[in-house]
Amino acid sequence: MSSGSPPQGRGRGEGEEEGASSSRPRFGRRRTDYPSSSRPRSADAVWPEHFVESVSIRAAEEAARFAGRLAAAPAVVAMFQRDSRGPIITVTKRRKERVDSSYAKKKDYFNEHSFYVLGLPSPALRWTLNAELRLLTSGVEAEDLLVQRVFWLVKSRETCSNTYMVCSTWRAVSRSEFLWQVLCRRIWSCRRRSLPSWREEYIRLHRTAANFRAGRSAYFSLLSPPTDDLPCCRLALSDRHLAAGFLDGSVRLFNVPAGRLLATFRADPHRDRLGRFSQAISGIVLLDDRLAFASQDGDVHVAELSSPREAPRRALVGNLMVDGTMVDFTGNARWWVGLFAGAPGHSWRVWDAAMELLIFVGGGLMDSAAVVGWHMLTDIMKPVVGRARILEQGVVVGCSTSSMEVLDLDGVTGTILNQRELRHGGALVESFDAGDGRVMVVDSRGVATVKEVPALTEVSRFTTLRRSERQHGSPSLEGCMNWGYALVCISRGVHVWDAITGEYLYVFRQRIGMATAMAASDRYVAAWANDTGLHLWDFGAL
Repeated sequence: MSSGSPPQGRGRGEGEEEGASSSRPRFGRRRTDYPSSSRPRSADAVWPEHFVESVSIRAAEEAARFAGRLAAAPAVVAMFQRDSRGPIITVTKRRKERVDSSYAKKKDYFNEHSFYVLGLPSPALRWTLNAELRLLTSGVEAEDLLVQRVFWLVKSRETCSNTYMVCSTWRAVSRSEFLWQVLCRRIWSCRRRSLPSWREEYIRLHRTAANFRAGRSAYFSLLSPPTDDLPCCRLALSDRHLAAGFLDGSVRLFNVPAGRLLATFRADPHRDRLGRFSQAISGIVLLDDRLAFASQDGDVHVAELSSPREAPRRALVGNLMVDGTMVDFTGNARWWVGLFAGAPGHSWRVWDAAMELLIFVGGGLMDSAAVVGWHMLTDIMKPVVGRARILEQGVVVGCSTSSMEVLDLDGVTGTILNQRELRHGGALVESFDAGDGRVMVVDSRGVATVKEVPALTEVSRFTTLRRSERQHGSPSLEGCMNWGYALVCISRGVHVWDAITGEYLYVFRQRIGMATAMAASDRYVAAWANDTGLHLWDFGAL
């Protein structure tokens, strides 16, 4: 990029004295050495690429904040497109009033303390420009405040109106790998790409999210219900795999979206068991290179995905008599977290996943469910009493039938950051799930609430059950969520809501029956129903 930026005087000639310039208004007579706004010019010399990238990223972030993540791409496109129908941008004051170019010629319209707003086609895409932009544009006549730096002002013969055309440097930035890498990270929380370029990765993420919003997906039936009445207890999804944990302690690994069975992992068959269902899978942590799964007796096994034929290794040995029943197990590459019921004051156990070392024991979230926790070892029909989900913010959220608790992991491990009692008859714990810094839970009335973590402030709420369904007593439903959508399976099928606004969107066409396990990622939704087996929906295939 050429270096032809304006002189350092910013609005005065090189020979002018400092004293003379200090009394002049900020936006005075146009510089004669600047090109006229009546003919096309290149802005390559005055707009650094990193600044154009910053403005574009700011536009995308503000659009996503005001109108959702799907609004980020149109905002960026509007920044870089050529449009012969009218101005792409306009300059407005802080009051957001539209400024006509002829009116903007008045020198007293803008003053030194004005805030400038870049107005894109949608009102949601306006934002106040920062001090850096005001500094770059200081000393320029208001009429050319943005046009001179970014756009050509040309005459359209077809429309007989002034049209702002994006300059070559501005368009070149639209192909910047750094720009799209930052947008993938900030808009979609994506830090690794699966396609050759970050721009292609962003397009894939946006298209998948748009399909999710509209309900466009490819459906697969992966596994028929077994003849030996072996229900699935847990499901876990990653970008490439689906793991299903069963009542007998086995975990089946599928590749997605093909749905081919890759391996079946089983716990140590020689382990002494206390209770018929002590080996039932209570949780799965599925990473790109390995899989960790836990059983109700507290054992944790690890399987390397690169060697699917090798038997899993028992990493942790549980102690039922001391710890109680592990009702749920969650984690990531850094932490493993177990939620226990049966031993008062020992609800949480946190391990370092890399070292496989216990670093915290404590908490009373599950104290009220101690008796039910023991019964889970012998009676599979007992209701779900607890769930735990780990979030990217370095916290884990636990939910029981009566309360919700947020536990710190990154700071002082084990510190309770927040706790809330759940009213209206308590929670249907099987509906509890988390995604993108939010959690969802449905109460006994069928009202779902989405809360922000760690403050547990309400984001949205919506009703999942009809009045007739609520009148039949305590409902049975399963729920899950991803970055922006909440899914609840009831007798009428899998229903989808916008997790931010609470807007009802659609119901899946396939009627799978009553699901007993569900999981969702940004691209996939998986569900198990005892009557119909294992199901997968792929929103990135179309």
